[in-house]
Amino acid sequence: MKTLFKTAIKLVILNVLTFILGSLSLKAYDNNPLKSNQMDKIEQFKKMKMLDYLNLSEENSEKFLIKYTQMTKKIKEKRKEVDDAAKALNQAVKDKKKEDITSKTDAFIQKQQEMMDLVKEMQKQIRSVLSEEEFARYLLFERNFNSEVRRMVQKNLKESHGRMRD
Repeated sequence: MKTLFKTAIKLVILNVLTFILGSLSLKAYDNNPLKSNQMDKIEQFKKMKMLDYLNLSEENSEKFLIKYTQMTKKIKEKRKEVDDAAKALNQAVKDKKKEDITSKTDAFIQKQQEMMDLVKEMQKQIRSVLSEEEFARYLLFERNFNSEVRRMVQKNLKESHGRMRD
């Protein structure tokens, strides 16, 4: 029975991922930015895969998700600040204003440092609710998930681009 359930879950996950990747490839092909609801779907998919991979108890899953969700929200906000600082720096470079370039460079570096500090804090918070083995698996999942999604998107884009030529 457990095997049947796991197979059903994997099929659902595969279908969701296929849908998301299809949407991503169309958006990337049109050169449009991803909509926030698509990013939310990817984040939900990531959480499902992560919980499945970590195989946590219900109690630990709850603790983990609370910390993970709180920290990813903070990181998302900080990422926007880093992006805004990068845009400001880019504009200063285009305008060739030396004093602006210096101040915008310093601001950009500061935002990047704040982002790194936040990632460290997230790791500390997550580690506090997981065993050492679970935490190690979490770190590996985080590292591998983004690479895997990127690889799948690129593959999907190549296939879509090939079909458009036909």
